[in-house]
Amino acid sequence: MSPERWAKLEAWFALALEQPAERREAWVRARCRDEGESESFAAELLAMLAEDEKREGPLEASWESALAPFRMPNAPPAAFGPYRVLRLLGEGGMGVVWLAEREDIGHRAAIKVLRDSWLSPARRQRFIDEQRLLAKLEHPLIARFLESGATPDASLYYVMEYVEGRPLDSYLREEAPDLKARLRLFEQVTEAVQYLHRQAVLHRDIKPSNVLVEASGRPRLLDFGIAKPLSETGQATRTQGGLMTPAYASPEQLAGEPLGVESDVYSLGVVMTESLPPGLPGYSRDVAALVATASAKDRGQRYPSAEALLRDLRHWAANEPLEARPAHWTYRARKFIVRQRRAVALAAGVTLVVASLGAALWWEQRKEIAATERALRVKDFLLLLLEGGDEEAGPAGELRVRTLVERGVKEAQSLASEPAVLGEWKNTLGRVLLKLGDVERAETLLEEALALRGPGAEIYQDLALLRASQANYEEAERWARQSIRVAARKEQARAHAVWGQVLEDQGKYKEALAALALVDAYAPSDKVQAAAWTERGNCHFYLGQYAEARRWYEQARAADQRIFGPQHPHVADDLVNLGAIDSETGELAGALDKYSRALGIKQAWYGEEHAGVASILTMRARALLRQPGNAPAAAEDLKKALVIQEKVWGAAHPKVASALNELGTLAGQERRYSDSETFYRRAAEIYRAVYPQGHFTLGVALSNLAGASLKQGEAARAMEYIEQAIGVFEKSLPAGHSSTALARIRQGQIALALGDKGKAQRVTRQALAELGEAPGLEAWREIAKATLQRAVPK
Repeated sequence: MSPERWAKLEAWFALALEQPAERREAWVRARCRDEGESESFAAELLAMLAEDEKREGPLEASWESALAPFRMPNAPPAAFGPYRVLRLLGEGGMGVVWLAEREDIGHRAAIKVLRDSWLSPARRQRFIDEQRLLAKLEHPLIARFLESGATPDASLYYVMEYVEGRPLDSYLREEAPDLKARLRLFEQVTEAVQYLHRQAVLHRDIKPSNVLVEASGRPRLLDFGIAKPLSETGQATRTQGGLMTPAYASPEQLAGEPLGVESDVYSLGVVMTESLPPGLPGYSRDVAALVATASAKDRGQRYPSAEALLRDLRHWAANEPLEARPAHWTYRARKFIVRQRRAVALAAGVTLVVASLGAALWWEQRKEIAATERALRVKDFLLLLLEGGDEEAGPAGELRVRTLVERGVKEAQSLASEPAVLGEWKNTLGRVLLKLGDVERAETLLEEALALRGPGAEIYQDLALLRASQANYEEAERWARQSIRVAARKEQARAHAVWGQVLEDQGKYKEALAALALVDAYAPSDKVQAAAWTERGNCHFYLGQYAEARRWYEQARAADQRIFGPQHPHVADDLVNLGAIDSETGELAGALDKYSRALGIKQAWYGEEHAGVASILTMRARALLRQPGNAPAAAEDLKKALVIQEKVWGAAHPKVASALNELGTLAGQERRYSDSETFYRRAAEIYRAVYPQGHFTLGVALSNLAGASLKQGEAARAMEYIEQAIGVFEKSLPAGHSSTALARIRQGQIALALGDKGKAQRVTRQALAELGEAPGLEAWREIAKATLQRAVPK
């Protein structure tokens, strides 16, 4: 039996033992079917269970008897360093836990030993990862890590603080605490889980047996055997070895989907559900709402974090309104009366009580409503500047967008006494300034908004878009992931749209399409839907799937025109995208027409020196350079574009590299090959720095560098560049992409210059086969045919 097969049998055996005896066989067969396991695997597992049922006594004995035929002996040593073994505490699928004592100081500890470490290097690595994770945790409600080591037979172990207590379910059954005490207990457990999440750790196995309650009533969280850093839970994956406990695992964990902090919240909710039976006195609608929200199967309806659950547990203890319940005024009034019962009892008379209570409630409610309404008015007003819908908010005349935003920035100074409103104000101003291309001030305002507003899906999304615009993709991904983790269901559509955009910006097109497909599942608003359609079109465009890209772009344009009107920047972006398809398919007249129309819209809204204007100038110049006689017009566009992009983004940004690339093409057409090479090399350097994992644009720059080198008679150097370019294309683009085929045509030319006619013929024929009948590439086909003719031996 292979170590991998045995490791899986061992893990599933442990899970099967947790099922009721009468349901174990059905559980095994269903799981094997769902996981695609063979009948022989199921038979072996059922045989182990049958052997276990023949025995009586504790779990340890049945475990050993069932595994004895397969396992190497793993007896404990008499001591682990200075610790002397006292007795067995327990064992599970991964390890054996011993109670030990350090005789020199009389200190007791729990020592976990990796059982059967010879079976699998992967098991050893998981055990080591568990040690590293525990070593960084320091919290009074989490058992402390002390040290680690290895036995003489190379078995790994680590030493933990020994917690003397009872499992949570046993404690509750034996002590029968009242509702208030139970919820206080869960408040402490949630504090421990919240601490884990702040350390970017997901527990993934919260259940009653992993919470020990000491004699004092203090709970301690244990067993981090399948815990993971949050950075490793963003991809869909099944929990290692199936070692989770199905009864407490979230639906997304059982389904092998990406996990977030709300997955641990679900497990907490299930434990609470089991521990708070409806028959308990005082089991109110508040508690029912709290438990139901924590254990909601739909993660969008669940508390988004342990912190949110903890807040409501504390709200309940203080007789304050819960976030999990609608804030109707009568509900708030009842809570106010309970909190203020002493003041109410001391009031002089019923009339005075009612009047005082009414005034207090009215004043508290009016303050909240006023702040909320003001924040919403601020947001709506500012977004109106860029989202259209009001003739006076348009771009023409004296009331320019930038002028109004400047007024908004000054107005923020008067909101210092209302931090919530100020945070909303700065968040919205930052978003608007980012669209205006004022990146530096946008960054300042968004960071200030985060400090004022605290964690939230919207601010995380805006920070993700900011970082993506700056080509800081590591930070962009971090904020986008955080947004998905904390977003309520109504916020998930935009969260996934932003995540898709961040992935698309990096050239991760297939991953981006998967993320964008999830937007539809969350009933997106019209604006979010249109933005997602645009990003889908972008992915298909860069994958060379122009018909599919055009379909999504047309849908986006129709939506944007309906929402914003025909002269809006979003519609200009739609025209640019459709023009890019025209340009790639050889419809240059259509491309130039769309670019010019888009340019007029953007200039009217943002003026002449906006980054979006510069991008359109670059695109238009690219199309102009494909037509004879347009070099002067292209040069004018590119000079303007480069100045604007460097001013907005700095010298090392992909948008700067895009302009440099076209300047290289212009220099090549004017036979300034040395200048051409300089432009291409600078573009390649930028792409390498910005996209360390590779991006097809780097391939474009390298291919162009090869062409410039060939023109200067440096064929050997040209071959190095073109082979690098093909490597980038093959890694970042699907097989048969036209960019790869065009690079092979250039490779054939270079091979011919080096005298390698065989290679020239081979790669050129491959390129023509990859090109097929793709439109707009006739000139390249002619170059390929000429290469083949010259490569034929005479």
